[in-house]
Amino acid sequence: CYLNSFIQTLYMTPDFRETIFKWRFDPSQKEHLSIAKQLQNLFARLSLSDAGMITTGGLTRSFGWTGREAFVQQDVQEMFNVMFSAMESRCKGSVLEKHILEDWYGEHEDYVYFPETEKERFQVVPFKGVFLDLKDCKTIQDCFTKYLKPTIFEGDNGIRDENGDKKTAHKGLRFKKLPKILACTLKRFDIDYRFMRRGKLHDKI
Repeated sequence: CYLNSFIQTLYMTPDFRETIFKWRFDPSQKEHLSIAKQLQNLFARLSLSDAGMITTGGLTRSFGWTGREAFVQQDVQEMFNVMFSAMESRCKGSVLEKHILEDWYGEHEDYVYFPETEKERFQVVPFKGVFLDLKDCKTIQDCFTKYLKPTIFEGDNGIRDENGDKKTAHKGLRFKKLPKILACTLKRFDIDYRFMRRGKLHDKI
């Protein structure tokens, strides 16, 4: 169901759907290996077919998956990144590459702040989508607050400053530039360290 949800999310994103339909396949490439072409075919069937269901077989085969792999639970955030990166690299100079670069990418500032000296260092990092922890959160705003909350390093875990001395430091992220389309993935699995096993979260957001 994760794959169906992911595809439906992309299909119901108007700018992406329109761009997929505008994109033109290069016939010198192998159609069955083109993720963008198989996605275009799938979107066309979703738009025009009266069938009760549409197969994703062509799309999953373009991933290089066997029939068996399609039924194995994948990391949807990783799948999103891999799929979009593949379309970027294989569709150079096209409307699809332009759309992904301009509308789906934002910029983070990955920073380290030293409260003792009030000095800070940071680097700008491009990102495509955010992975939000929903544990103990009631609203999507709570998830973003948690996402942006810095981690405090102190004592033996302090971070070295420009002089090489370990200092108490706050390390975190902040948004420098938000993309036009911000893809949010909710982290619905967590580790229960009492039993050392993975469990699904059922928190309502």
